Amino acid sequence: MPNYTGGMSVCPFYQRESMLSIVCEGYSPEQQVSMKFNTEREKLCWQKEYCLRFYYPRCPLAATVLAHYQKEKKGFPLDRGA
Repeated sequence: MPNYTGGMSVCPFYQRESMLSIVCEGYSPEQQVSMKFNTEREKLCWQKEYCLRFYYPRCPLAATVLAHYQKEKKGFPLDRGA
């Protein structure tokens, strides 16, 4: 059986995973971002570095989402490409 780590993830943006992918929250709870890996080993290394540690803001995805929410909280208009 695959060794999925979802129950151990501490990242608040983690949603689910499969053998070769991790799905996280995007810029809103209604959005999702999927990261796909070539091997399960690559995925597990990523998770050990970011998802399974309390240093998750070091994750490029989590840092981007956190920055987005902080901008939104401060009342800055969000650039929608217009």
